[in-house]
Amino acid sequence: MPQKRRYDPDFRRAAARALRQALESRSLNETQAAQELGVSKQAFNKYVRGLATPKAHVLARAVVLWKIKVKYRNYEFSDGAFQTTLQLSPEPPFQHELFRDPQVVENDRISVRIESKGGDDLDITIRLKQSA
Repeated sequence: MPQKRRYDPDFRRAAARALRQALESRSLNETQAAQELGVSKQAFNKYVRGLATPKAHVLARAVVLWKIKVKYRNYEFSDGAFQTTLQLSPEPPFQHELFRDPQVVENDRISVRIESKGGDDLDITIRLKQSA
């Protein structure tokens, strides 16, 4: 039985394109870019070549730090898609808060609510607002 993909190839290509454009527009080499994002040079190389998808916190950091936009399907993610108080540290944002009940992260376009349902179960609600 064929294995299901665990990633969206269109999103992976969109992320790779945005990261390559950031490199070019900022005259960064891959080592510098990887250091700024808090990832290894090898991981960053895979991202820009479209061989791996950056984790959400890495992509969020790139979008906020470099003011880039990721265009995916009919949506465009820019620094406004992320909380403006996003820390620019290599640590995943909000990870230390996941077990507080409930955890809510929101801005004017997105709302995410995470609630423990007991044991290992979490209830996650995501609300996106479309632009006019």
